[in-house]
Amino acid sequence: MATRSPYDQSLHLQLPEQATEGERTISLNIMNAEVMVSFASLALPWNDPPVDFELEVTPSTAFPLKTVFRISAEAGKGHIWQDDNLPLRYQFFYVDKNLPEEPRTLWLSDSQLLPTIYTTLPSISCDVGLKLIDSLGGSRTALAQVSMTK
Repeated sequence: MATRSPYDQSLHLQLPEQATEGERTISLNIMNAEVMVSFASLALPWNDPPVDFELEVTPSTAFPLKTVFRISAEAGKGHIWQDDNLPLRYQFFYVDKNLPEEPRTLWLSDSQLLPTIYTTLPSISCDVGLKLIDSLGGSRTALAQVSMTK
């Protein structure tokens, strides 16, 4: 679907969400009074983000700054995130719900190749997250809730 911006002469294209990995071709017909003046075609690569994942955090209940958490992209059944564009990179973070304003997201790790980290968490009210990035930059984020005891 194409829409024209009311502010300039740019044209915005929206591709269907159910499109699959591969190449997309955009064809452009330029018309003048129903006569085609010009035609152009542009092939664009398409990269789907990683799929089939579960974020696992153990234990699910703990004490702030005392309990060591295992945060992993591997599900208990041995499944891991899937993507054709390897290697996958993992960035772990937590969202501190006690902070009054943004940024409430704090990184626990840089982008890394290992799907698991071990860490303590400083907040009583937080969610743990993982951003998974494929080699072409496609990414997906997952969150898991953690309960802390005072």
